[in-house]
Amino acid sequence: LYVTEMEERKSFKYPPYYRIINIDVKHKNPEILYNQAEYLAGELRKHFGDRVIGPEAPLINRIRNYYIKSIMLKFERDSTSVVKAKVIIRDVITQFQTTKLSKGGVVQPDVDPY
Repeated sequence: LYVTEMEERKSFKYPPYYRIINIDVKHKNPEILYNQAEYLAGELRKHFGDRVIGPEAPLINRIRNYYIKSIMLKFERDSTSVVKAKVIIRDVITQFQTTKLSKGGVVQPDVDPY
């Protein structure tokens, strides 16, 4: 059972073989949230390509009147790719926060959320 689980985790790019960075985008208006999440995912895809999954709504897609969209990124376990990715993600989020589109939105990155 253990061996099967570990093989599946490796083939589907999940920990402990890969690292996951989850980015939650939140806004009170679902239409604005959709545009914000699509923009952010598009900017991330320019740098990371098919490593970007989403945006998609989590199972609980609204908390305290904020709608949520999640964007997931998967990286190899070696530390250099994750360190570079964190810098790029920080730059993309900072750039996003300087646009008019980001008004009223919240972006929360989470490294290794599970």
